[in-house]
Amino acid sequence: MKANFFRIRKSALLFFTAILFSPIAAQNINFKESIFQSVQAETGIVVPSGFSKPNYFVNGTYHFDSSVFSAYGGMNFSMGFNSYADITVSGAWWALHNSKLKLGPSLSYHFQGYYGISACSDFLAGGELFWHPSRCFTLHHCFNFMLKMRSIADIPRKNRTIVNRTLAAALEAQFYPTDVFSIDLALLSYEPFRYLAFVQPEFRTGVTYQFTQRLRAKFYATIRYLDFFTNSGNLTEFESKICMEVLI
Repeated sequence: MKANFFRIRKSALLFFTAILFSPIAAQNINFKESIFQSVQAETGIVVPSGFSKPNYFVNGTYHFDSSVFSAYGGMNFSMGFNSYADITVSGAWWALHNSKLKLGPSLSYHFQGYYGISACSDFLAGGELFWHPSRCFTLHHCFNFMLKMRSIADIPRKNRTIVNRTLAAALEAQFYPTDVFSIDLALLSYEPFRYLAFVQPEFRTGVTYQFTQRLRAKFYATIRYLDFFTNSGNLTEFESKICMEVLI
């Protein structure tokens, strides 16, 4: 067990070292400079598989993307059976980038507050990859180490904070049959306003339609599982949401 732990640490060190020194290897690549900014608003419903009442949510985010740096941040409000608020900020440095590939380290922070019940902070550090080999296909992959710290109001102060260490990963593929329409398929263990244990993944599909050069609409349907990698895995939630995005 201890040997495996040190092997993981060694692999992680080699991975981040390769990312940090990748600009040296990238000096002769034909870089493609571009800047993209947008704001988007989402609203949707989460339906539990049991007898719990559904939750409704609304959120807004700002996105910035360039050939060397990407970032996003936003707020989410959920109402219904569980009412809470979220704040998320995230950034990635594309240490290696060209017209088809972006690769680099990323950092994220998420705060979630249940009024009078609990507060949770999530810290993520890892790597992120965008691969765009052709006009019709894009692949996005993230892998992170996550530290989760939750404080519960009704627990005595000395035992109030619960700390968990886990992994967080995302794999998303986008297909572009036409210039104005795309299809999204994803396997995720986290989202911008949802950070749970690694064994609670979700499967998401979606479509995007671009009305104009600056306006696009998205629709997503998601199913979520608990203990998916064991024999007791079961469906816990279904989510549907619609998003409007405006390019700045």
